[in-house]
Amino acid sequence: MTANACVSEMPRKGRSSYEYIMPLFYFKCDRSPLKVSPQITIRKISQNELIFLENDLPAILTELEMQTASYALERLTNSEKLLDETDELFQQVITASRLLKAGPLYTKVIYIVRPDSSVRAKWSFKGIPPCPEYYILNRRDMKQLRNIMGSLKRFNASKSRNKSLAIALKFFEKSYEDDWETALVSCWTAFEALCLGGMKAGEAAGPTVSIAISLLLGKTRNEREHIRGFLRNAYKARNDIVHGNERKSKDDISMVKGLQNYLRMSIVKLLD
Repeated sequence: MTANACVSEMPRKGRSSYEYIMPLFYFKCDRSPLKVSPQITIRKISQNELIFLENDLPAILTELEMQTASYALERLTNSEKLLDETDELFQQVITASRLLKAGPLYTKVIYIVRPDSSVRAKWSFKGIPPCPEYYILNRRDMKQLRNIMGSLKRFNASKSRNKSLAIALKFFEKSYEDDWETALVSCWTAFEALCLGGMKAGEAAGPTVSIAISLLLGKTRNEREHIRGFLRNAYKARNDIVHGNERKSKDDISMVKGLQNYLRMSIVKLLD
């Protein structure tokens, strides 16, 4: 995120701690609050917080984004010097959630509410694409979410971590920040990192990736054939985009969702 300062005031019940909050967009859960870790909770955004977002951050959040912000990540500490650390912890929850299941899940701003009710924030100016659906987290998902968070923590801490997998994770995350067309290219870059490991495959990249991922994920012959066919079509769309070719049909949203889903499953398998 791009760091920026914002000093304002938010009405709050008398707390002596510093409250770090990251609103979640296109997100719903079946229970609130949900304890993600000893430090982090998912909870509903209060009416006062919605008023703050609407009145104090109007240049950052669009009306559509405001309408989809009902929940937030929260961390309570005794220090206001943990903004970057907390941002990183929250992003780990977001990455793990995206790896857990398919669905849109976006963030754009993190802010601290100080004990005196003043607020400091940092944010990204990147827009959030309109989505026809929400990411839904259920209480029964929490064990698996924590397992993925643990796998990510061990992977990031490893001195000998797989560089290709790290690049794939980076572009998987980037695909959520891009417009749909650029996201398609980012997804394919992630697949090439996973399957080619830096090797130059040229025109063979499409078939090579398609076969590798179908063997990794497909449990039956029909599943493997379906995955290969989908990825070959995605590779053609990727080439048309990067080479500026005329495209007869554009179903980028559906294709990106499919690519993100296969990427999600592939990365989780390789993290274990």
